[in-house]
Amino acid sequence: MAEYTTKEFAKLSNESESTIRKHIERNKLQRNQRGYIDTEDTINKIYINTIANGLGITPRFVKIEENKVELININLYPPEDVKHLK
Repeated sequence: MAEYTTKEFAKLSNESESTIRKHIERNKLQRNQRGYIDTEDTINKIYINTIANGLGITPRFVKIEENKVELININLYPPEDVKHLK
C-alpha cells in the first residue's frame, strides 16, 4: 500500500496539484482518513489505471540530477534518465 500527498501524487501522475484537488472534489480520487491518496483504494486504482494511457503510475523509479532524487513516472521519461530504487 502506497500513500502519497497531493503534491507527490500530482508529480507521479504528471498532473498539476490543482487538477488532483479538483479530481478529489469530483470523487474521481479519494483521500484516506489520514489525508493521503492511497493507491490501494478502489476508486484511486481506477484513476491510476486510466492515466498515462493506461500505464498508470510507477513510483518505484527515480530521476537523479545534481544530487537531487525525485520520484517520477517512468512512462514519461526516457530510460537513461531513470534509475531503479532497490
